Amino acid sequence: MKKCDIEGCQYKTRVTFHRKSGQNLCDTHRQQLIKYGKVFERTRATRNEIINCGEFAEIILYRKNNTPHNVRAVIDAGDIERCRNHKWSLVNKPKNRTLYAFSKIDGKTIYLHQYILGTYGKGKYVQVDHIDGNGLMCSRGNLRVCTQQQNIYHQVRLRKDNKSGILGVSFDNKNKKWISQLAIKGKNVHMKYFDTKEEAAQSRRDAELFYFGEFCPNTDINKGLGVD
Repeated sequence: MKKCDIEGCQYKTRVTFHRKSGQNLCDTHRQQLIKYGKVFERTRATRNEIINCGEFAEIILYRKNNTPHNVRAVIDAGDIERCRNHKWSLVNKPKNRTLYAFSKIDGKTIYLHQYILGTYGKGKYVQVDHIDGNGLMCSRGNLRVCTQQQNIYHQVRLRKDNKSGILGVSFDNKNKKWISQLAIKGKNVHMKYFDTKEEAAQSRRDAELFYFGEFCPNTDINKGLGVD
């Protein structure tokens, strides 16, 4: 069986002899040569370069013009061969303020984290949560299977108009008190007033742990308090 003479060719198309160049070329590279007069190092269909860093690996993600993005997806080294079989692209989810890697597999959009844990095709109620909140950090230790509601809990982010720096904590100018509050599905389940921001922050954290458990969004309230 003939192989394309272009180094690193990954195309699974027919290979024929191209007389002008004197090379065996797959149909993809042959059409490039005919149309553009040269063979491109990468096309939109070329699979990603994966850099093995030891225990983990980085998947280089490319723009439509085939230049690399300034962010990469991270996987465990043990998942390199599985992920190498597909082309991974970058998508921005403004609603979650998160970037993800995805691929088209058998005509369906499958996210890298779904592919790693094998949750694709199991319905919207079986989801994957990124523990550190980074949608591109897809090492198995950073992923956990969860329900849709648990995923929503953990994806809650600070609003742009938040002035306290802590989710669910604000200052009431009328009462001159700090408020700790938590709403679930549009209903307040927790609201308390405190003299200090620290007390309000801890109260919010305690409420999250009670209602959300390990999926609470305020993983480190010290950041909002300016504590190292």
